[in-house]
Amino acid sequence: MRKILIRFMVLVLAGMGAGSLQAAPIVGNLSVEFKGVPQGFQAGSTTGDIHEPRLKTHAAEDGWVSGVHAGMYRMTLGTGRDSVPEEDVFWGQDGDFNAFCIQTWQVLASSQNLRNDYSLWSLKGYLGSSIHGSDEQWAEATFSEISALFARSNLVDEDAGSIALGATAETDAAFQLALWAIVNEWEVSDADKLSFSGFGDAVHNDVELWVGETRNANQVAASLDFYVLSSATSQNLLVWKTATATEVPLPATLWLMLAGILGVGLARRS
Repeated sequence: MRKILIRFMVLVLAGMGAGSLQAAPIVGNLSVEFKGVPQGFQAGSTTGDIHEPRLKTHAAEDGWVSGVHAGMYRMTLGTGRDSVPEEDVFWGQDGDFNAFCIQTWQVLASSQNLRNDYSLWSLKGYLGSSIHGSDEQWAEATFSEISALFARSNLVDEDAGSIALGATAETDAAFQLALWAIVNEWEVSDADKLSFSGFGDAVHNDVELWVGETRNANQVAASLDFYVLSSATSQNLLVWKTATATEVPLPATLWLMLAGILGVGLARRS
């Protein structure tokens, strides 16, 4: 009986640890409504070119995609939002929310039918999932840089020197490009290695400045909770809300260690 109890407790603790390691969406079957261009952008958008050979349906032979809209989306969460846990509600009145694209190798579907199957992930879960190769070290570094980028915005800091999201199309475009640069590890300083062009000098200068600051050693985390709306048929979207205090779960490695200690202890007593 004691041996059965030992095995049971070890399996329970190991299972709790394994759950901490696995990435999974919070909820699925969400629909996202988009009003098109320019109404679907908070302050309008700026167009230019990006180098994204993975977007095969739109890229030229050299991998460049032209006429790309960069800006901050203004969207509405339609059906399915009642299934989202209260602590993860990121939208405002009538389901409206702002978002940035976090995926350059997929376009935002023009058909509503292709925008009816979104899943909601935590940003950390999304970055650590198989969608991005499950690279834990990359996921942690990328999350920190995204958080540091948002920490410089008026969503967190209302000082005059902060990035005023939603104020102008150029500012929102620069922020979108900075986010893409972080996720895709784009070069932002060397003119011969840039993965974007044609958005204007002011936009490029802001991207170079903001990304450079997020990549330094003195990162400041934003007091925001980040999520990703992910779809197999439409562009993945980064969304956010004011951070809420939550219990910090024990790391998976600690659960596994506890399982081993408990198992050894019970085994010796038997």
